[in-house]
Amino acid sequence: MADDSLSRRRLLRTSAAATAAGATLGTASLSGCLGLGLFGPSLPSCDGEQITDVSAPPKGQANAPVTVDVYSDYGCGHCADWALEAAPQLGDEIEAGQVRYVHHDFSLSKGSFRVANATRAAYYYDGPEAFWTFNRLAFENQGSLGTETLVDLATEAGASAENVRTAATELPFCRALKDDRQAASDRGVSATPTVFVDDEKLVGPSIDVVEPAIADRV
Repeated sequence: MADDSLSRRRLLRTSAAATAAGATLGTASLSGCLGLGLFGPSLPSCDGEQITDVSAPPKGQANAPVTVDVYSDYGCGHCADWALEAAPQLGDEIEAGQVRYVHHDFSLSKGSFRVANATRAAYYYDGPEAFWTFNRLAFENQGSLGTETLVDLATEAGASAENVRTAATELPFCRALKDDRQAASDRGVSATPTVFVDDEKLVGPSIDVVEPAIADRV
């Protein structure tokens, strides 16, 4: 599977780059993906047993002086650019205890809700390390995230294949994700990626905008 996965990721990253044509990670904005109303016409109804005692996955120390909240959608090409190219550049600040980085799902479609349920299962059952690896793999494989692919990626990330399969098909975190989306909307989020550096809202920002905002607060 390793060779096939690598080829698939390269192809999908090329496709995502084409989708985001004109956006850069330098001084220009990443641009973003727009939501169609708070709950849109195509989001799930959250039937079945629901797990609601799950938080947004964080990275970094809880007492870090700066919090970076990132609102993202697994189907958004600009979010993939942020997660794979920009966010890793904050690694030193996170490691040094200067930044607490928090991933928030702002899912814009049923497909994104399914992927978010799968990655949230990895966090809930297997912890942050499995989540962050799965999160990266999901963005690397954007556009080809059927249930079996999600199960394969979960296994690669060290998460439970069974729990991820159940989450992708039964959506047990659907209500929690909808509640998170409502909270994001209340905060003024309407597109992805949206980044807050503490209370400063930055829509589709480049890393060259986010890093100075962090530096001003450290």
